[in-house]
Amino acid sequence: MAQIMMLLILFQSCTIYRSTPITLDQAVKNEYKVKVITKTSGALKFKRIGVENGDYYGLIWSRGETIRIPLKEENIISVQEKNKTLSNLLVIALPVALTIGFANMFGDEPGWKSDGSFQF
Repeated sequence: MAQIMMLLILFQSCTIYRSTPITLDQAVKNEYKVKVITKTSGALKFKRIGVENGDYYGLIWSRGETIRIPLKEENIISVQEKNKTLSNLLVIALPVALTIGFANMFGDEPGWKSDGSFQF
């Protein structure tokens, strides 16, 4: 049971990003989590992208503080935004599927019981 709870907690933090890249301006406007692929640092994940005086920055939270990481447009390969629908679906569907799977492995066969209820 402890392993199931650990898996559920682990999948709560999963984020799926869209494969189609967007512009920095779209990322600022949408205010979603983004993954920025850079030439030098690889993949950087930000809570969102901001802009001030024409300079872009990524926002991360660390120990209760907001930290701005400057972004240079010429150093960016792509920007991918969070896919909210698939991320939420993963958080809901995967634990349900795991629970049903474990119940089937360790419990009785799923199906209709004699009292008219359905057993998973």
